[in-house]
Amino acid sequence: MPDLRDRLAAALSPRYVVERELATGGMGMVFLGHDPTLGREVAIKVLPPEHATAVAVERFLRETRLLAQLAHPNIVPIFEAQHSGQLLWFVMPRIRGDTLAQRLASGPLPAGDVVRVGADLLKALEHAHANGVIHRDIKPSNIFVDGEQTLLADFGVASLNASQSEALTGTDQVVGTLGYMAPEQRFGGHVTERTDIYALGMTLFEAATGKRWDRVDATSSRVWRSLPKPLGRALRGALHHDPERRWEDARAFRRALGATGSFPSSRTLALVAVAGIIVVAGVLARGPRSAGPIPRQRAAIVILPFRNGPAALGTALANHTSLSMEFARVHLLQFSNVNQMTFDSARRVADRVVTGELYIGSPGADSISVSVYGSDGQILSVVTIAGDARSASTWGHAIADSLVRRLFPSQLPELRQLAGTHPNGAALDAYAEGQQLFQQGQWHEAEERFARAEQIDSSLVPAIWQKLIARQWQALPWKDELARLAARVKSGPGPLAGLVAAQLEPDLELRLARYDSLVGQYPHGAVVREMQANELFSRGPLIGRPLSEGIEAFRRSALEIPELDQPNTYTQTVWGAVRLGQEDLARDQLRLRKAPSGDQWTNLLWLAVNGRFRRWLAVPVREFTLRTSDSARRKTLARAVRMGLDLDIPLDQLAIGAYLESHAETNRQRANALAAQSTALLLLGRPLEALRHLDRGAALVASDQGYGLQRWEWRLLLPLLPGAAFELPDSAKVTARAELRQVPATAVLWPRAAWALTIDAVARHDDRTRDSLLGLMRARSSTPWIADMATFASAIAIGSNEMRDSALTLSRRIRRDLPDSEIGLRGPLLRALIYLHRGEWQLAAHNPAGAESEWIWHENNDIPSRSEGAPDQGELDAALSAVARLRRGEILPQLDRRADACGLLSRVVTLWNNAEPSMRPLQLRAETARRSCPR
Repeated sequence: MPDLRDRLAAALSPRYVVERELATGGMGMVFLGHDPTLGREVAIKVLPPEHATAVAVERFLRETRLLAQLAHPNIVPIFEAQHSGQLLWFVMPRIRGDTLAQRLASGPLPAGDVVRVGADLLKALEHAHANGVIHRDIKPSNIFVDGEQTLLADFGVASLNASQSEALTGTDQVVGTLGYMAPEQRFGGHVTERTDIYALGMTLFEAATGKRWDRVDATSSRVWRSLPKPLGRALRGALHHDPERRWEDARAFRRALGATGSFPSSRTLALVAVAGIIVVAGVLARGPRSAGPIPRQRAAIVILPFRNGPAALGTALANHTSLSMEFARVHLLQFSNVNQMTFDSARRVADRVVTGELYIGSPGADSISVSVYGSDGQILSVVTIAGDARSASTWGHAIADSLVRRLFPSQLPELRQLAGTHPNGAALDAYAEGQQLFQQGQWHEAEERFARAEQIDSSLVPAIWQKLIARQWQALPWKDELARLAARVKSGPGPLAGLVAAQLEPDLELRLARYDSLVGQYPHGAVVREMQANELFSRGPLIGRPLSEGIEAFRRSALEIPELDQPNTYTQTVWGAVRLGQEDLARDQLRLRKAPSGDQWTNLLWLAVNGRFRRWLAVPVREFTLRTSDSARRKTLARAVRMGLDLDIPLDQLAIGAYLESHAETNRQRANALAAQSTALLLLGRPLEALRHLDRGAALVASDQGYGLQRWEWRLLLPLLPGAAFELPDSAKVTARAELRQVPATAVLWPRAAWALTIDAVARHDDRTRDSLLGLMRARSSTPWIADMATFASAIAIGSNEMRDSALTLSRRIRRDLPDSEIGLRGPLLRALIYLHRGEWQLAAHNPAGAESEWIWHENNDIPSRSEGAPDQGELDAALSAVARLRRGEILPQLDRRADACGLLSRVVTLWNNAEPSMRPLQLRAETARRSCPR
């Protein structure tokens, strides 16, 4: 239709260039376009005017709203939507992959690819169903396979609820594609989430067999013979005629499908046997491990200490051999008791056992005969390597090079690229020391060792990566240097390039999708698994993935990968369990955390666990510690005190903050202690007292403009928290408004003041002030963070006018990671306000699951350094978590999660036990909601 293309091109110019038609479907036409501003191809879906019946228009608009709402890495996203004249259109990314229908034209997929495609689609359905959306038209032509990622598209006939479905479906009219309908959908029955389960089961059956699903033919067992039994069982569970007998939801189907994971995809078959970057023990002697049998793991190697020479040399050679083989992604099983492991015990836990016989001659003429045995005890390979006993690292690398060349030749380039042709022994030693310190939670000391390794040998790329990770875990700037590292490892072998790319991805949903993909490729890779767990733990709640998912990722990593059964892993699981109020889990993980003596986290975690669950024990110990503290211990307390809210122990943060204030030696130290007390008081429901502490702190450091600005931001914005506002005197708001207006437009922090005043104007329905301030901020839109602030203010403005779908779309950028330099510029209350608003917009749209996914943002651990300065956004997230927990506790019964609701409400009542009188309305709400809970 050249006329439609020309009309669309005219309407979209100059924002987009419309090129050619890509596809035509029942819900519109899709054209290829180009975005000249961002230099990318896009797909533009348009509803032709001749098809624009009332029902078609509503369906098209609903698809637009659904795609804007369903932000997920396995759902085709939407960039923007507009209308011009009679044209309705929205813009999506150009997906270069084929549709599944196109893939299946050349035959069925391997079983491993079916599992991977199914898992991606079920993740998409989990997200859609959690947001109340049923797709109703799952079929191969609505599925895109783009590299290793699968995307679900075309939500044109999706339903949000029964009333909407009926409104857009005529009498006896069935929407969807007949060949891919569940029986209840085909015959006009009630459509549920299990309807999508059936349609996806049909699609995956076709992908696995190359044949369309036929329920009559499927009664014959011969239909299933071509499928591996686990895959067949998973599909049978989806394809029951009776919806009640199908998998109960997408997660259950995905778990069943995950049980078929023994079928690697065609693209990763060669990698699975040896996948994983690991950090070997021995050289990395990381302390004792938890008791229990060592699980057998597929395609693993144990390297025993080499014999017949000096014992120290035999152990050192084995360790350096292991350390070099790490860079080739060989899956090594090394344990702290490897010196006591016998040949027979090694055979029981690994598929290959490496031993060596040392022959020591004159310097420069030594050699070692290395044998590789299979698990059946038969020799697989023997190699003799000459070396020099005075340089165990160089000799060990030569042994590793020879072993990898014979056993895993495809990994040899990676070994040589990452470890270097002639690795420096001192650099490897420093790298190994850094790994040991990192796993013990001594991140600063680990960073120093990695930096030393880099200084000695700048070609040792893993040392550079680990140095930057150690900086990240200390909440220190690191991304600029990471960007430089990206250029060095781009398109290199192994997961390192993917890890760097994931960490540089600002969109948190896409970042975690990258990590999910990397874990699929490198399931035994310790670094990959640890980084994914850390992202889920720290930032998962910012995109609706609860903290419990991050805790579980760390726990599974410790159970499945010996290298991660370390204090560092358990520090996170204890921390998260305390924060969620899970006493049994916290104590269990603390017991498993075998830390070396002098570990800096041990005392903090003990105080956290007992401060949260056994205050009768923690308080006397805390007070004794404070009374007997010297200058060195006070410095340690000052570094840790502002972590109290992340552990949900505000009373301890308040007490330690008061102690540090009274013993401070400088105004800066005193102001930091007052900042700790102010946020603790806010969480405890004492906002007026919190403001008094904040005022005192700001007065002590008058040169800190950010600290001073917070005094007025709190007064103006805390009463505007949606759903559960803090009550403050009107005089406080009047004063704050006047002070914020005095911030000069030339000041660096002026946008923060303007933003607070804009939100205040929205609340007061002062459209003139609102529009004026928005105009001033938009005039500075060339600065990304200011442009984002203007966008967020606009979202709140239109959300207050009941344009909730648009508000959710506009505010989605809140789910992006900020550069280190911008975190303090946009104000510490902005994130909390946006997430609280997003939850209210979801709830107003009758989507309690969506509201819950927004309100769990407060579980994040996205914390910059908190030892000094004004409170940051992470601290305010935690300080306002009682408000979020109250709102969650009020809606979770609607999601059949009454036990979770009761836990949240009970904690809120406890936190606000001594709240100020102005908090009484909120207290009554929490107490009233809790009355329905069992005692």
